[in-house]
Amino acid sequence: MALSKIDVSKMITGVTPLTNGGTGGTSIPATNLASGVTGTLPVPNGGTGLASGTTDQILKFTGSTTLASAAQAAGGKVLKSQYSTFTSQSAHNTESYTQANYNVSITPSATSSKIFVCFNFRSHVYLASGTDPRVQTAVFRQINSGGYSQFYPANAGISFGMSVSSGERTLYNTPTISFMDTTHSTTNQIDYKLYARRSTSGTGSVNVGGSSHQASVMAWELGAN
Repeated sequence: MALSKIDVSKMITGVTPLTNGGTGGTSIPATNLASGVTGTLPVPNGGTGLASGTTDQILKFTGSTTLASAAQAAGGKVLKSQYSTFTSQSAHNTESYTQANYNVSITPSATSSKIFVCFNFRSHVYLASGTDPRVQTAVFRQINSGGYSQFYPANAGISFGMSVSSGERTLYNTPTISFMDTTHSTTNQIDYKLYARRSTSGTGSVNVGGSSHQASVMAWELGAN
């Protein structure tokens, strides 16, 4: 005689013993992971496989199912940024540095941070007569309104120009000056300003900028590694 099927959701009452394929109870008690589990929970089961870690380090996969403590990746993050644009022009007709109209200011949040600075601008050299018209540019720095001094490059300047035998000449260029300031050691305001000069004596002039040419200056504070 064939047995009819039994609907276990309706036709059985009470508790089914373990020996009969049941649980031996009406409910399964919750497990306290803080006190009811020993050892470490593996990664495939939702754990880390670790009982401890290293202070100020991060967790890193060293295999598809293995985690381990690891140092943070080298390099700092951007803490602050400043950006300015200019359309002004300045003329520099001597062999001494005079300030152009481009500058940027930033106040670091830490003395150990680095400041990345970038100037992008148009410049042109005009020579009425003579030879070798050249321009030299440099970035000057001041901290906490203490006065400007040449900072980058520390000596001489960034020079460009042309070599001609004689006659009237004009040279246009779009230079970029970028550098990292790692020596400021301050949380006071830092000002960076572009200076320019003519590198050889003569009748020529150096011009920085132009009313129809936009210049840009930026400064980024980067956290220490």
